[in-house]
Amino acid sequence: MRGAVRVSLDLARHDFSLAENPSRNPSAAAREAELLNLPLKQALAHLVDDFTRKYCTRLLAIERGNVSRAARHAQYSLRGMRSMLERVGLLPGQR
Repeated sequence: MRGAVRVSLDLARHDFSLAENPSRNPSAAAREAELLNLPLKQALAHLVDDFTRKYCTRLLAIERGNVSRAARHAQYSLRGMRSMLERVGLLPGQR
């Protein structure tokens, strides 16, 4: 199994395990139902984007909004980091 798919499946398991215990996350059951109505690839894409958005938000907070330092911290190229931030809505598109 490829690495990205394995990570995606791990994210899905984590997200759905929260849904099994509504006292830990009341909106998780609704989120699970929403994801289960989607094709697998689409559901995984949503989970990965959610995780990426949370990861980047915390990373940018740690690096005080500096995208270059955030890219170095994540061991990611600056171009790749900017593209990822645009994709998840944390950086406005450059057009």
